[in-house]
Amino acid sequence: MRRFVLLATLLLAGCSWFASPPPRSYTRPAATEEQLSNDIAVCKEAARAVQQRDAEISQDINSRSQIAEPDQYFDPQLTQNMNAFGSRTAYQDMVSDCMNARGYGEAEN
Repeated sequence: MRRFVLLATLLLAGCSWFASPPPRSYTRPAATEEQLSNDIAVCKEAARAVQQRDAEISQDINSRSQIAEPDQYFDPQLTQNMNAFGSRTAYQDMVSDCMNARGYGEAEN
């Protein structure tokens, strides 16, 4: 029973961790809207390609490992939510790094 109460408490407290961060906006002196739009598209495509590659690697690793017993102490939905949040955050960080490499800075909102 204690495990259930602890897990429920962690789930409720963790909900705020999984809120999507607001989208970032970028600026660069003398950059046109068209140039900004094209650069963001290129950076997003590069980030999606990296995530796809990483997902394929993870899937390959998971298909090769054999787990005798599933872990009874972790909620699969919680694990899935945590992985999704990490994936969204990593995607935004990759796009931001790419935009920074192209000379953009994050615009202050």
